[in-house]
Amino acid sequence: MEAQGAERGAALAREGELRLGPLRPAGRWVSAPARARPDFLVIGAQKSGTTSLHRYLIEHPCIRWANTKEVHFFNNAYTLGVSWYLAQFPWRWATRAAGRRRGERTAVGEATPEYLFHPRVPARVHAFDPGMRLIAVLRDPVDRAYSQYQMQVRKRGETRTFEELLDLEQVELPQELNRIDADPAYVSPIGLRRSYVSRGRYAEQFERWFPLF
Repeated sequence: MEAQGAERGAALAREGELRLGPLRPAGRWVSAPARARPDFLVIGAQKSGTTSLHRYLIEHPCIRWANTKEVHFFNNAYTLGVSWYLAQFPWRWATRAAGRRRGERTAVGEATPEYLFHPRVPARVHAFDPGMRLIAVLRDPVDRAYSQYQMQVRKRGETRTFEELLDLEQVELPQELNRIDADPAYVSPIGLRRSYVSRGRYAEQFERWFPLF
């Protein structure tokens, strides 16, 4: 089952439907048991300062990170399996050695700001580690929404107005969320990008996390 999931996930990635960093070679996945397991996640919110927080924390001598800031495992690459996920993290022996040198435990984490918003992520994170520590950074919802729009213009060449996209969100986002709800393996080809207003409704998102954590 995991092999089938890995094959499907790799195919999706080749088609450009998964917003991931470069997939690690399959042979590397066998190293998963020797990798450090993450014990904290920066889960969002998108455009709320997670990149700055990551830059600050990465300088701490007792924190180790995944090979890329945004692994996107629990939202986009879940079918690749836990072995793929763990292969993104540093060696366990190196992590422990770093802690011993400083007389402190070394924390291991990653930061994917999509996690807070994606409806299936809380249960997946809980299944992976019910004791996972979570960090959420929030921002004024209006400022956050417009910053997301500016990112779409800058990175993806969006030409429609902010107001047009807010109208489109009311049509497209419910459709994508329904597909995610109906099919656990579904990965949105638009990455739930039509979510300018919805991502700022923080209480609704935390209501999915609080029963589990």
